[in-house]
Amino acid sequence: MILTLGISIPSLFIGSDEFQGYADLKDGTDRLQAKVPDKSVHVMSGTRHGNFMDAIWWLPKWVTCNLGFSGKTVDPHQTYAEFVGMVADFVDERADRASAK
Repeated sequence: MILTLGISIPSLFIGSDEFQGYADLKDGTDRLQAKVPDKSVHVMSGTRHGNFMDAIWWLPKWVTCNLGFSGKTVDPHQTYAEFVGMVADFVDERADRASAK
């Protein structure tokens, strides 16, 4: 249903390099994004799905990187901080727009 109707509210899409490599997933995400008028889209370079999970903070960096939990070329804590920053920026921008109306 969402792929047919789209999303009518402001939407933030943050993806990993890993998921960009799955053709069907990327295609579905691209089709959905095309039907969202107010969106922000980011793909975080060098990341895997694990970079977006809270477990990044529970385990030592050498575990998350060497076991493939997070991307090997990025600092998992820095990446998570950037991810949270993107969410905060998105919310702030939309709040500023709403208060300016």
